[in-house]
Amino acid sequence: MPAGTASSSLLAPEPPVASATFPTVAHPHHHHHHKGASSSSSSFYAKLRRARSLFFPYMLPLLLVYVAEYTINQGVAPTLLFPLDASPFDEFRAFYPFYGFLYQLGVFVSRSSTPFVRVRRLYVPALLQVANLLLLGAQALFDFLPSVYVVFAIVLWEGLLGGAVYVNTFAEIMERVPLADREFSLGATSVSDSGGICVAGVLGIAARIPLTLMRDSSTGTTRLSLENVLPVRSLVQCQGSPGKSKVENASSVSQSRDPSLLLVSSSYHDAEAACFPALNANLASNPAALFNPQQMTKENMNR
Repeated sequence: MPAGTASSSLLAPEPPVASATFPTVAHPHHHHHHKGASSSSSSFYAKLRRARSLFFPYMLPLLLVYVAEYTINQGVAPTLLFPLDASPFDEFRAFYPFYGFLYQLGVFVSRSSTPFVRVRRLYVPALLQVANLLLLGAQALFDFLPSVYVVFAIVLWEGLLGGAVYVNTFAEIMERVPLADREFSLGATSVSDSGGICVAGVLGIAARIPLTLMRDSSTGTTRLSLENVLPVRSLVQCQGSPGKSKVENASSVSQSRDPSLLLVSSSYHDAEAACFPALNANLASNPAALFNPQQMTKENMNR
């Protein structure tokens, strides 16, 4: 690329000389100050108008895909647990890192794909990503997918869609936006991914409790995620010293398909593991106790 072209691509179309916007020390007259303020104000509103023209074709699909995928990653994926004996893992803590690996693998592949595949209708993969969010959210609530390998495929697909929207959004800008506006357009559109991540963080916080602690209307059981149950271990005191057989029984309970018993990882096969059947029975009848430990009375835990 010629030096002149490279340099001009880094310049905004506003006045190229600083003195056109701000008053200089050599001319400290009042009318120069007024002229500089007026020029800055008009430049600001001009940039807003230019950003508004980018919103629907580029910024909105990028915002949608980031809101959907980071809500999945932060709020939904930690709740997608399956029985250990039906998965390739030895402990429940391995699920979430593997979901993250599959997502990043999909992102890497799709962000490297523009020399071979171009996506010009950006709303198609963005809406498919929203569909992924709805599908995995439904799985977290109703547990209807037959295998963890289906979830693996969906999470990989999630990464492919997210990376495709990201790289093709900026590729479209590079091709369609005039050179004089290109640098501004790239910078303004990049706000969408950061904004989408922030919105997804709020949605993830809001979704965490209903997804990790829910009352099944048909069975009355309480579904708990590993990350919310394990900290409760320190709040529960078991009397006596449980034998090895009880610890093994707790291990088998942890691998049950019953969501109300999906509690303790095989890596926690210690004496306190025997507390979990009692803890589960208490929470099944009083789910609020998970978030209000004072409700876990000694009488309830001894039932």
